[in-house]
Amino acid sequence: MGRIFLFICSACMLTFLAIGADFKNKERRSVRETVEAISAEKARFILYSLDPERRQSRNEGEVSTNYFHRFSILGKTEISSGPEKRELLTALARAIRERENPGVAIAAMDCFNPRHGIRTIEDAKTNDFVICFECESLRAYAPDGNSNAAITESQEPVFDRYLKEYHLPKAP
Repeated sequence: MGRIFLFICSACMLTFLAIGADFKNKERRSVRETVEAISAEKARFILYSLDPERRQSRNEGEVSTNYFHRFSILGKTEISSGPEKRELLTALARAIRERENPGVAIAAMDCFNPRHGIRTIEDAKTNDFVICFECESLRAYAPDGNSNAAITESQEPVFDRYLKEYHLPKAP
């Protein structure tokens, strides 16, 4: 009787873990699909350099020209070149895709120190992405809801190259 109960409890726990991992995977795919659906040719595209140490308190409100989703803006630039926008969007989608592994739960990181951000505006829809390569996580703010995704740090050099090319400082 005890072994059967233990077996049933173990099976239930594994099922819940698998469901949780599948839910997390769907959430990441949703963010990736959002990124992949953005048109590099049509969308207005703003690249941000963020300071993870200087954060706006929740009491100050969310709207500010000096902050991007509560993180201090060190610099920003509008990118108009379709190929450049495409390269950044592809790099972001790749960073998400590289972490997608069905059936594997991803440990949550306690940190979130973003140094990069992207805002796209297309057909009156704004998508914001706050990117932390250090903690390998991303926060997405989209018209259909906000979500998080796990990413890899492999694409950080692409983003850093654009910060440098557009003379935007990067926080240490």
